[in-house]
Parts: sequence; C-alpha cells; structure tokens
Amino acid sequence: MNVGPRANGTFSPEALERLEAIGQWMRIGGESIYGSRRCPFTTTVGLSTAKGNKVYIHAFGWSGEEICIAGVGNSIQLAYILPKGEEVCVVQNKDRVFLHKLSRLAPDPYDSVVVLELDSEPIGVPYHSNESRRLVMLSTSTNPYVMKKCSDLQP
Repeated sequence: MNVGPRANGTFSPEALERLEAIGQWMRIGGESIYGSRRCPFTTTVGLSTAKGNKVYIHAFGWSGEEICIAGVGNSIQLAYILPKGEEVCVVQNKDRVFLHKLSRLAPDPYDSVVVLELDSEPIGVPYHSNESRRLVMLSTSTNPYVMKKCSDLQP
C-alpha cells in the first residue's frame, strides 16, 4: 500500500480514499484472508486461500463467464460468490473444476472472491486427463446444500 502520514501527521485525501476502499473490501472478503493459508489448487485468474473446508478463489483477472480450477482432490459441496452468496454452476471433472454462468463483469474491480465449500480440507492432486464429467448445480437460492443437475451444460 505504501501509505503513511505526512510530516504533520495527516494523510493525503488519496491515501484516505485508498484505505477506505481496502477497509470496505476487507469487510466483505476478510474471511478469505484472516486465519487462512495457501491452497494447493491452481487457477489462471489469481490465487487461492483456504480455511478449514473452504477455498477462496481470488480472481484478480476476471475471465468472464467461466473459471477453471485445477488440482482439486475434493468433492465440491457448495460454490458461491462473496458477498451476496450468488449461486455458481459447477462442473467437476475429477481434479478439474469449471465454474460456469458467471457474470461477464467482475463483481469487484480488484479482487472478486468465489468460495468453494469442500467435503474436507483441500487436497491437491496432480492433473489427470480423459476423465468423465460430473455435472451439478450448487444452488444457494433455497437450501444451500441441495444439489441440482446443470441441464443446459454439455459434458
């Protein structure tokens, strides 16, 4: 951040604006930072952190309507976007997870966070190809633990 007070102890308006923006983001995304550790999964949109059975995908470069996560050795139980809990359609092909039907525009201009709730703490695995797909839609709109088929996606 490189923000510090002036010689007279005040902060510049730009520094105050930056600190306020960071504070607003931390109120929304702080759970993905405080008490978390590095996650063994990989993605091209940013970094991932983990706490317990939750993985937080920090999408610094929002890729549009789909995100791919590799090296997943768990079953995804629930997926949603912070802070509103918007449902995410998930396609899991063994160690590959595809998040579909995402907004074309990033929910946050700097760091959009997608939460994956897993069946256990994150387990990283090497990539395996030619595996069969399992299509599920993880809905947070009614009962967050009800899994539904993503009928409009093709394997």
